[in-house]
Amino acid sequence: MVAYSFTSRFVPAIAAGTKTRTIRAYGKRRHARSGEALQLYTGLRTRQAKLIRVATCIRAVPVRLAFEARVLVGARIWGEPVAADELDDFARADGFAGAADMGAWWCRNRSAGSLEFDGLLIEWAP
Repeated sequence: MVAYSFTSRFVPAIAAGTKTRTIRAYGKRRHARSGEALQLYTGLRTRQAKLIRVATCIRAVPVRLAFEARVLVGARIWGEPVAADELDDFARADGFAGAADMGAWWCRNRSAGSLEFDGLLIEWAP
């Protein structure tokens, strides 16, 4: 079973089943694979850790994100581009208000100003 931790911002959407995916960097630890159980937490590795839900991974695929002026301006899943007019929907599916909200959050919290990000898009069954 693979565990992922989320900031409190995403807890209501995960609990409600409207956020059914996460984007994570490649790292030393193995990520989930299709069919594996996932434990979705907030505050993991702290005394305040709380299990949000257990879910089943339905896919984990390579994703590339591009940012410009703190806005998500491009995404590729398995090398296939997400259409420009679908970027707001892409961001909303990940728990954001739209591409601008995702870009602002991402640049502030994750990418340290980097303009591109390569990682995995991990989806689970609602």
